[in-house]
Amino acid sequence: MKVIFNEVNDLDLRILVGLNKSVEKVQRKLNEDIRKKGMTTPQFNVLKTLYRLENMRVCEIIQKTFSTGGNMTVIIDNLHKLGYIKKTCCPDDKRSTLINITKSGREKVEEIFPEYLKTLEEILKSFTEDEKKTFEILINKLERV
Repeated sequence: MKVIFNEVNDLDLRILVGLNKSVEKVQRKLNEDIRKKGMTTPQFNVLKTLYRLENMRVCEIIQKTFSTGGNMTVIIDNLHKLGYIKKTCCPDDKRSTLINITKSGREKVEEIFPEYLKTLEEILKSFTEDEKKTFEILINKLERV
């Protein structure tokens, strides 16, 4: 069956491509700050999640960071080797491991996060506060699909 393009699906495709390009550019810029500090983006995402929420199971971290299970095992192991997190046995389920951020991990987040936020502010500076709020509403609407 031949695909027929029209004005509606052409606009939809342009929106999708534009969103993908924009997210990729923003991520690339933010990732530079993280790499300069000797971390990978997934490692930083785990640390900043643990910075806010402690005593998390690996499955909860995966959910909060939008990662995969196989990838997360490597990330957790590397962060543990670097001394940024500690692992403890879950008291109510011995098969589960609780992950916590260490003092060293907190210091690493506090070293990276200000520059990260500054870069994000620079990226979004061309938007007014009202535009940012509208954008947030539109993103939330898109997430509910």
